[in-house]
Amino acid sequence: MKSAVVLYNPTSGTRQGARAAEAVSVVLTKADWELTRVPTERAGHALDLAAEWGARVDLIVVAGGDGTVREAAAGLLERGHSTPLTVIPQGNGNVIARELGIPLGMQAAVDGLAGGVTRELDALLVNGELVLAMVGLGMDARIVRRIDWARHCWGLQGWYRMHADSLYVGVGLSGLLGSYRSTFRATCDGRLIGSGFRHGAVSNTRTYGKGMTLSPEADANDGLLDYALRQRSGFVPSFRTLLCAQRCLTPPSSLVLPGQGKRMLLEAESRPLEWQADGDSRAPVESLDIHLLPGALKFWSPAT
Repeated sequence: MKSAVVLYNPTSGTRQGARAAEAVSVVLTKADWELTRVPTERAGHALDLAAEWGARVDLIVVAGGDGTVREAAAGLLERGHSTPLTVIPQGNGNVIARELGIPLGMQAAVDGLAGGVTRELDALLVNGELVLAMVGLGMDARIVRRIDWARHCWGLQGWYRMHADSLYVGVGLSGLLGSYRSTFRATCDGRLIGSGFRHGAVSNTRTYGKGMTLSPEADANDGLLDYALRQRSGFVPSFRTLLCAQRCLTPPSSLVLPGQGKRMLLEAESRPLEWQADGDSRAPVESLDIHLLPGALKFWSPAT
């Protein structure tokens, strides 16, 4: 008999986490799995739980968003566990679920668990922090920071919970109109590729939030990271880049410098570098050391 543990947030606004854990229990028990349900108690608790359970079960199921999945993956990597990890999507972006082909609907995602397969995925290590999907720079980082502020602002919390997409649109438009004075230079695999960049992304996955992509050729198990860096700022270049991302098209070289490698160093040239990791805001830094961890994690996903 195989065993699994499902990690979930019992205090989420709509108790979706608890309902997902119950649904996982029903499906896997019918498939002759032994299942344990464990609630998270605080931010970062999924890391400790995954580190603890990684040696005791055959599968870890996370009912949550990309941030919680990243915490669990960090716990497994920290202890050297090779236990497969999967997700029942509960977040807003759900980049990892989209990348793995996991349905965004709770019941459909749960139903696919019994017939899943194990796949190896690369990961990024960014200034010592595990990142699963991407690092966003410049405009993207500022939009994420404003969204994070709105999520915790008393007057906007309700808007985020009920109509998160419209809030993203509003904040995104303000980002397109903003000015960005900070610039950075980029080195890939020891070679300087340019300076004066203001925006961009370093991606492990093709998916970049809400089904968009800034690096259409990215593959989470090809042993390479993909970068897309932009020097031009302003409304028109930003809007054209966003339009390509929404249509999953490669932006023209006049807008974006693309490329691949295994390690990147991004260094601020003026003001500290604004960045975000997997949709979570981070404090500005003077430099980012990003290197790929090939096949670092195992994920359980639908067979088709």
